[in-house]
Amino acid sequence: MSPPSPVLIFSPSGAVASSAALELQRLNHPIYLAMRDPSKPLPGLSTSIPRLQADLSELPSLTRAVQESGATTAFLYTIWSSSDHMASTFSTLQSAGITFIVLLSSFTVRGDQGQDTDMSQHINAVHARTEAALAASGVPYVAARPAYFNSNVLANKAEIKAGKVGLVYPDVPFDFIAPSDVGVV
Repeated sequence: MSPPSPVLIFSPSGAVASSAALELQRLNHPIYLAMRDPSKPLPGLSTSIPRLQADLSELPSLTRAVQESGATTAFLYTIWSSSDHMASTFSTLQSAGITFIVLLSSFTVRGDQGQDTDMSQHINAVHARTEAALAASGVPYVAARPAYFNSNVLANKAEIKAGKVGLVYPDVPFDFIAPSDVGVV
């Protein structure tokens, strides 16, 4: 039996990606960390995990990272500023050898490829168009669509300390999830 192919994890300093890396590390699955600054500290992750300089918006760096790692699976996130909704990113990854992608998306995307999404909302539209570009690339994928991260309440830290938090929809129940739980999945 041949050893498993490494997973290339982009932006492992992010909450979800670092959790995915930690879980794969726990399982002793081979991983490579692709990051803009490979010298950046990553608490909890072994310093023995190989790090590669790569940026999802710099296509030559993607080719290098995939070729150096030998990875066939990549974990990545949506680039908000991508003019082609990451189509060139997905194409480059596929040409370099990636055969499966896990995309961190958003619960705001509706339908298989975002066709039922409210495109008048910027966040919804960016994620839906990115998922559609990934689907069009032909690379098999999974889009993780988490909703309300529990860490988002930290934006209300001062209000929490003051004992009064102003909520836009105080009677609406939210199903908060930890970013680390999404990464483990």
